[in-house]
Parts: sequence; structure tokens; C-alpha cells
Amino acid sequence: MTIDHKEQSIFVEAQPAVIAAQKKHRQRWLAIQQADRNVIQQAQKVKSLLYAFELCINKMYCDGDEELSDKEEELLKKYTTGDSECWFFDYNNAQEAVQSAIVDQCRKVGLADFQHKKLKEENESCEELSIARAAAREEYKKLQEQKPKRGRPPARK
Repeated sequence: MTIDHKEQSIFVEAQPAVIAAQKKHRQRWLAIQQADRNVIQQAQKVKSLLYAFELCINKMYCDGDEELSDKEEELLKKYTTGDSECWFFDYNNAQEAVQSAIVDQCRKVGLADFQHKKLKEENESCEELSIARAAAREEYKKLQEQKPKRGRPPARK
């Protein structure tokens, strides 16, 4: 018995069990892709926080070793709430807050990466679609065996 593989493929892919398994497979794949994008997005937030950290350090030390003049100190007190020492400690506090946020964000990256890897492993071990297709192929073969064969009928004796 010869099998028309194109016809078999059409039959297999039209079976409800295969269609349902394909739908679940696509949903898992979309979840994996979303988890991958989530890892990237969380890592980009770390990058932004690192820029903020660097800005705090640069502002704390006035982009160099130069001291503010007395006139600049007076202007700073006049137009803000404190002198350069107050601003140094404000930037120091901001730097510590950003540093803490970086650590928290790194944890989120690790969690997102763990979830991504877990979804990938679960998808690799999932054989639901393969099993559904194999069952549909067997059903197709049984249907083909029941069909009358083409050609001349057997000779009568």
C-alpha cells in the first residue's frame, strides 16, 4: 500500500487534536518570546540605572576636583536650599538609592531569565503535538487500509 504523503499531511493537520495541540504549542512559543523580551527590557533598565548612578557620582564631585568659589557658594545658598556640602550629601543619598535600585533591578533580570529558561525547558520536553500527529497518521493509515483498492478487481476462480 502506498501512502500519498501530501494527502496524509492535509488529513493530519486537519484533525481536532492536532489543531488543539498546535494552538497550545503556539501559545507556549509566544510566552517564551515574551519572556525573552522581558529579560531584555529588564536588563535595559539596569543600563539606565547605571547611567543615573554615574551622573550622581559626577555631580557629587562636580565633574572634577575643582572647588566652588565663595561667590558660587553664595549663589547656591541664595537660589537653592543649601550649600555645596548639602548638595554633595543629597547626591550621595541619590547615588545610594540608585545603587539599591540597580541591585533590585538585577534581581528582576535574574528572575526574568529564570522564567525564560523554565518556559524553554518545558517546551522542549512537551511532546503533545508530536503525539497528536502520530495518532492522526495512524488513523489515516487505518482509513487507507479500509478503502477499496484501485485497479482491477481480483480474478474469480
